[in-house]
Amino acid sequence: MSNYLQTAIGVIFLVLMPSYALAQGFGIEQGTSVEELDVVEDLGTGRYAVNVPSPYSEFEAYVVWASDTQGVCLVRGAGKNHDNDRYGRSVRTAFDRLERALEERYGEFGKGDFLNTGALWDEEDEWVMAIHQSERVYQSVWDVQYGSDLPDSVVEIILTIDAVSGSSAWIELQYRLANFDECQQELEALDSQGL
Repeated sequence: MSNYLQTAIGVIFLVLMPSYALAQGFGIEQGTSVEELDVVEDLGTGRYAVNVPSPYSEFEAYVVWASDTQGVCLVRGAGKNHDNDRYGRSVRTAFDRLERALEERYGEFGKGDFLNTGALWDEEDEWVMAIHQSERVYQSVWDVQYGSDLPDSVVEIILTIDAVSGSSAWIELQYRLANFDECQQELEALDSQGL
């Protein structure tokens, strides 16, 4: 078979393949064993910093949760810091871009955008400080409750903003996979062995 024909068949296959078949947390599939991952650091109790097959430019670190019998059950990307951003404009722009891309892929989602009643940090230039002090929430969630079109292997996707200070925030994107509950039970049992 010629290279041209092989390439053409590959392109047609990708175009016709349902989008859910391509869905993976940064290219890592549910159940992948730790041995198959490019582990950067063992963080303990089934958590590993890894290099991912399909990185995204907004993120600079990736962590997976994995147990011996379940393999990978959670994939998380941690974004780069948006410094000198007290108003949260830079981090919200990046968040909104990611939200649109995820909406195109997974459809409907739930949006959490609120400031707690009686919040101390409620001024416009304290937007990031309110996030840092857990007085403000800015996140989007894809799951069946919202009518999201998730593949069978993904239970929930959470996109959220967190902050390291009153002027520096970052984005986190988490894929909770279908084997998460069993995996978490196994990791909790492992953790409690030292008691």
